[in-house]
Parts: sequence; structure tokens; C-alpha cells
Amino acid sequence: MNLSEIIAHGARYFGNKNALVYQDKCYTYPELNALIDNLAGYLNEVGIIRGDRVALYLPNCPQWIAVYYAIIRIGAVSVCVSSAYKQDEVKHLINDSKSSLLIS
Repeated sequence: MNLSEIIAHGARYFGNKNALVYQDKCYTYPELNALIDNLAGYLNEVGIIRGDRVALYLPNCPQWIAVYYAIIRIGAVSVCVSSAYKQDEVKHLINDSKSSLLIS
């Protein structure tokens, strides 16, 4: 079982209980799992496969969580990029990690 399967497991066993609460928005396990599935499908459509590195450059938000789990779900590797990094640092990290895609 990989980390993203925990959300799929929650969707099956916890029904409409909240998996994620952010400010005034709540995501149930099935909603979050569907969002992760959709994003994983998109990553596959753009050619991301198992083992590829995907740079994730987002602030702390529900989208970060969904994209992170989608990357894991397809077997790719998440390269987390801090929003505090300056342009040259981001460029170096993306190049050094050999990321195939940057999501921002």
C-alpha cells in the first residue's frame, strides 16, 4: 500500500466524513479521492509515468495535498519546492532533480 491508497481506503470505509478541512471548505474522503484520481489521470495524459519526478511549487493549500497524492498514486516522485526559494534556487532544484514537470 502506498501513501495515496490511504485516501482511497478512507473513501471506501469512511463515506462522507471529512478528510480535509481548509478555511471554510470541507472535502470528504470520496471528494478528495476523486480529485486525486482526476489529477493522476491528468499527469498520465501529459506523459508522467512511474519514477518521473514532478516539482510541486504551491503554497499550503488543498491543491498541494491533492497534487502530492496524485503524484504518489501514479508512482512518480514529488519534488517539493519551497515558496520561500528565490528564482535561481527553484531553477537549480528543478534542474538538479531532473523534474519532468513543474506544477504551480
